[in-house]
Amino acid sequence: MAGLPTQLTVRVIKGRCHEKGFRVRQLTLVTTLLDAELYPAQEILRAYLRRWRLEMCLDDLKPL
Repeated sequence: MAGLPTQLTVRVIKGRCHEKGFRVRQLTLVTTLLDAELYPAQEILRAYLRRWRLEMCLDDLKPL
């Protein structure tokens, strides 16, 4: 494990995502995107939910 850092700085994002037709979700995400101005928390939460939905769609497409 010579190439791994001894410490890693992360940002913890806690928030709620509201999407029409879905339940409100309370999320806690950990990211290395540290700049809150460049990467707003709500945008990271939305991106996570979009990816989650895409993952679910991919599961539907996989053969049994």
